Amino acid sequence: MENIEKKREYNRKHYLENPESYNKWSKEHPKELKEIQRRWYLKNPDYSKRYYKEHTEAVKKIKKRWVDNNRILNKEIKKRWETKHPEYKKKWSKEHPEKCKESKSRWAKNNPERNNRWKKEHPIESKIMKKVWELKNPEKCKESKSRWAKNNPDKVRQLHRKDESKRRIIIKGFNSTDGITKETQDYVLKRDRGLCVYCGVLTSETNNGDRLQTNYDHIIPISKLNPQIHLFNPNSIINLIIACKSCNSQRRNKDISQFCKEKNIPIPNIIMELLKKQKEQTKIGGG
Repeated sequence: MENIEKKREYNRKHYLENPESYNKWSKEHPKELKEIQRRWYLKNPDYSKRYYKEHTEAVKKIKKRWVDNNRILNKEIKKRWETKHPEYKKKWSKEHPEKCKESKSRWAKNNPERNNRWKKEHPIESKIMKKVWELKNPEKCKESKSRWAKNNPDKVRQLHRKDESKRRIIIKGFNSTDGITKETQDYVLKRDRGLCVYCGVLTSETNNGDRLQTNYDHIIPISKLNPQIHLFNPNSIINLIIACKSCNSQRRNKDISQFCKEKNIPIPNIIMELLKKQKEQTKIGGG
């Protein structure tokens, strides 16, 4: 034992006097160095705990730097440890529910792609979780919905159009319960080049500081459609045209010919073409 202690003291003095040789040896023998350190920490657990308490910030920085440089290895180590100690994770989550929620929300923000992929792969589970969260947090749900509506006014308009047209179609007795879908809106907007069919105003321009909102007008109004005669979908591309807000509100549920006479304009060519398509589809469906 005396010889071993003398050897250790000699090695310590040598390493202190010659740090370059120690660094060189540690680079050449990393595995041996780790094994020596591991054995030493096992023999001296009190020292490591005391050092951690005295230098918590420095140890955290070292750990963070190591995790950043070894993400894959860190994940593997975590998985191995969790498989060996499954009860500890459950116990910790019960004792620290707020920290657990914070870590989950932080992970979802940092990994939106994986979160969205999981929602697509598990649609039923994600819907159930969403409903449970809404029931538990009604105030937060209202705040998030109002915030989303303020940030997405165009999407809100599209949803209102879809819901309103769907409601009117159901009341009228049509088999199709589809509203004006986003694909249909995009197609009609591109076809009519964003111009009002009646007055030719570009609906995306501003007039005296007010935005001329894009309205989707039905060629044959839903109130005048008959499901036994008109066999096409009321919200299909052959029954929708672009109109500005003023023209759409002026027309209401008037016939195209009547409204064009009041405006002193001929019936637009696009409407004539769409009416022909409606007649063709009605004839095919009726036959």
